[in-house]
Formats: sequence, C-alpha cells, structure tokens
Amino acid sequence: MTRATFDSNVLVYAVDQDERVKRPVAIGLLARATGSEVFMTQQALGEFLNVCRNRNKLIALNAVQQVEAWKRFFPIA
Repeated sequence: MTRATFDSNVLVYAVDQDERVKRPVAIGLLARATGSEVFMTQQALGEFLNVCRNRNKLIALNAVQQVEAWKRFFPIA
C-alpha cells in the first residue's frame, strides 16, 4: 500500500485567490485524493496556518476553519 501526503504549498495554493493557474490544480489534487491513501501531516497543516497568517492569504479564522475541514476528509499523521 502506497501512502502519500501533500506539501503545505499545495494547501496554500488551494486557497490563494491570486494563484489563477495553481489554485485549480491544487483544488483538483485535493478533490481526487479524498477517500484515497492520502493523509495530512500536522507539520503541513501548521505551515499552512503560518503562511496564511504571514502572507494574509486568509484571515486566521478562515484558515483554521479550512484546516478543520481538511481534518474531516483526510487522516492526520
């Protein structure tokens, strides 16, 4: 069984409204991975929150809500 995870950059691109090319690709990757052998790491989720806070990609509450949503769809390691 092969397991995989996403780098925090993919998570950031999935929410970054300024990324007109990378955002739909990242969203597609996440959508196709739901229900597969993909998991999220605490590190990637923490890096996502840090980038969103430092680069103002999402307000803090929205970033936390996004992490909670991903946690419902993917196992956490």
